[in-house]
Order: sequence, then structure tokens, then C-alpha cells
Amino acid sequence: MRLMTLFLFLISLSSQAFIDLKVSGIKELKGTLQVAVFASSEGFPSDHHQAVYVTQEVIYDHEMTLSIASEDLVEGEYAIAVYQDVNNDGVLNRNLFGAPTEPYGFSQNPRIRLRAPRFHEASFPYPETVDVEIELK
Repeated sequence: MRLMTLFLFLISLSSQAFIDLKVSGIKELKGTLQVAVFASSEGFPSDHHQAVYVTQEVIYDHEMTLSIASEDLVEGEYAIAVYQDVNNDGVLNRNLFGAPTEPYGFSQNPRIRLRAPRFHEASFPYPETVDVEIELK
């Protein structure tokens, strides 16, 4: 019975896909890192309900590495949106003009102008790309 359980566990691990995410530029060691992985432009970058994977991690270092493991990661284009929820209120805080007041970043580190990047500006091919680095701004 134990051998069968171990076998089923190993099979479940092999069916999970991985993305290794490295987030740098964390200036304050407080709050949580909010991460959302999108498989399309639907909801990108702010509607986490449209994401295929969402997680939050307690900030413990100025550079963090996360392993994103999900059965929902299949071959295709993905984009990742990250922000540091410094005050732990569950939202990306903004100023009166709508600009973020908390650190944020996106896969491919697109140049940020007066708007959030579009999906195609932050997307990467998976599984060709499994190591993603994001610099918080």
C-alpha cells in the first residue's frame, strides 16, 4: 500500500509544471508579495480572478525566489504581475492620479509609461521560458 501511495505521489509531481520566479528590488522588508500568472490578456494585470495562478508570500529578503507549480500551466504564452503589498491591505494602493504607490513589476520588465503594460508586452513563451526575473519599480 505504501508503495502505491508513493507511486501516485510521484505521478502527481510529474504532472505539475514549474516556473521559477525571481523578484528583486524589494526595498522594505515588510508586507507580502502578491503574484498573479495570466494565460491571456483577460484581466491582465489587475484582475487576479482571471489569473491561472495566484499566490502571496511574506517578504523576508530584498530578493526572493518562488517556485510556481501548477497543473494549469500548459504550453502557451503567460505574463506575471507582481506587487508588494507593503501595508497588507490586499490591494495595490494608488495616488490621486491612479499611479501605484506600492512597488510593482511585470514579467519581461517592460518599460512603464503612463499605463500598465499590455499582455503582449509582458508575456513569455512557456515552457521555453521557465526562469522569470522581475525587478520591482
